[in-house]
Amino acid sequence: MMIMGARGSFGHLDESSADYFRFTRYVIAGNPNTPRYVLERLSCEDNYLVRRRVAENPHTPLDVLRLLAADSCPDVRAAVSENPCADGVILEALADDKDADVRYRLAQNQGLSPELLRRLATD
Repeated sequence: MMIMGARGSFGHLDESSADYFRFTRYVIAGNPNTPRYVLERLSCEDNYLVRRRVAENPHTPLDVLRLLAADSCPDVRAAVSENPCADGVILEALADDKDADVRYRLAQNQGLSPELLRRLATD
């Protein structure tokens, strides 16, 4: 992309500017003051690091956490399993996750019911 200034060309944008915008989205996704609609949009981001950061955010709405609990990336699902706002429905679903790391990280969730913890103990 060519950027033009008042005095002529600033040249081509390089890869570092794309990295900057990716990093900015990552930071915004983790900010507890980020509005709901922004978290919803960031939860669909191509970059799994941004989606994982949304899953880690304690102010991410429950319906967004439910979507992220079914994400294709195990790191995103594991982040949901550690979110203190994840409800019993989400935690139950993640207890059957095919990825062992997701189940391991779920077992560390302080809000896990004793029944679910016993179930994971036999995993």
